[in-house]
Amino acid sequence: MLDVTDPTGDDNGPGTYQYPTAADFVAGSFDLTRFQVLSDGTYAYLRVTLRTLVPTFGALDGAQLLDFYVHVPGASSTSTQAAYASRNYTIAPSGAWSSGSRCRGSPRRVGERRG
Repeated sequence: MLDVTDPTGDDNGPGTYQYPTAADFVAGSFDLTRFQVLSDGTYAYLRVTLRTLVPTFGALDGAQLLDFYVHVPGASSTSTQAAYASRNYTIAPSGAWSSGSRCRGSPRRVGERRG
C-alpha cells in the first residue's frame, strides 16, 4: 500500500536534536530508514525499519517509542495535540489526526488512541 525510504544518517531532526547521553544509545538508534503500510486484505500493518536496533536498558528490541497518527478526511473527532501530554509538540490543523497508535521496541506494547 505504501513503501517509503529515508536516507541514513539524518537522525538529528532539523540538525539540533541530540541523542541521550547514556552509553546505551548508539548512533542510528533513532534513524528511521523505511516505513511501510502493508495489508493482507483484512488488516493493515505498519512496518518501520531503523538503521540500528540494539538492546537498550535491558530491552532486547531497543528503547524506541513510535507514535503513529492517522488523518481520516471527514472524521467527526480529530485532534492536533500529541496523544500523550509528555510529547512536546502539536500537529498542524490540516493534518489533525483521528486515530493513532504507539509502539515500543518490544513485543506486546501497542496502544491505540482516538482523536
